[in-house]
Amino acid sequence: MKIKNKCLLSLFMAMLTGHLVLAQWSVSGDYTISGKVGVGTLSPEAKLEIQSSGSIGGIFDPSLAFFKITDGTTTLIADGNEIHSNQSLVFGSSYTRDFKFRNVDGTGFQDLLIIKSTGNVGIGIETPEEKLEVDGNVQIGYNQFLKGRRADNMISNLIGYIPHESGHHVLAFSEYSSIPSEVRIYTPTDINQGVSIYSDKRLVFFRNDGNVGIGTNNPGSKLVVNGKIRSEEIKVEIVNGPDYVFEPDYKLPKLRQIKKYINENKHLPEIPSAKEMESNGVDLGDMNMKLLKKIEELTLYQIQLLERLEHVEATNQLMQQELRELKSEKKSWPGN
Repeated sequence: MKIKNKCLLSLFMAMLTGHLVLAQWSVSGDYTISGKVGVGTLSPEAKLEIQSSGSIGGIFDPSLAFFKITDGTTTLIADGNEIHSNQSLVFGSSYTRDFKFRNVDGTGFQDLLIIKSTGNVGIGIETPEEKLEVDGNVQIGYNQFLKGRRADNMISNLIGYIPHESGHHVLAFSEYSSIPSEVRIYTPTDINQGVSIYSDKRLVFFRNDGNVGIGTNNPGSKLVVNGKIRSEEIKVEIVNGPDYVFEPDYKLPKLRQIKKYINENKHLPEIPSAKEMESNGVDLGDMNMKLLKKIEELTLYQIQLLERLEHVEATNQLMQQELRELKSEKKSWPGN
């Protein structure tokens, strides 16, 4: 009889335990459990383990979730791959701590993205010094831009690819408006900095003072070219043309003075010497005006010579006429 009662008691306890394991569990108030709790499993590995099948599948449906927290208005649901909320979802840490996304396995971890307590974000880097720092390539989509806010609170496209009529892509820097009408490249204000085009060396240098150097690192003028230039046309602005040479009050230098200057200096007056030109180069606009002035002065010298020649010819004709008259008178003299 005692053995039969023990068997019945064991059977009852087993049935009671199975019922507690398989039935729904409801607790109100504070409740403490030591050990591990399994939901959907009889052998939990963690302090709390939930096992189920299926997934939320990218939609907000609490009936598909493994886990749900709600206050009646705001609801958070989760499964093994997804976490969703019907309100704003906030992740955070204390004010002095960082927030990290990692790849982990049984041997260690790799930080993928870190949000510092300062607000700086690093992708592939643990100590970002700017609001966004990326250790790797950043790809911008077709006709998409990185944008920035100007002082007038308007948005400018900073860098990106835009469509082109020929079908090619155009790399645009700092478009001043949303319509591609003006492209600007901004650099630091240091005069020794600017924008450069490189291959194995610097090819073109746009310096911050507006000077441009081609084949040179130190352009001292608006355009400095270390090499040959080929062009169909070059137009030089002229301030003061030398037409004043033809004014009546212009004092044309004496040829004897010019001869003396050439003998002493071996070059024309107002024209730099060969050594000066080799050392300092030639100002095309200034030199052309000086050469034009010399041509105009030569023209005046030729006109003076023409006038003298005409005077000599007229005098010669007069003398010949007088000579013929003398010969004619001589024939009428007695004895002839």
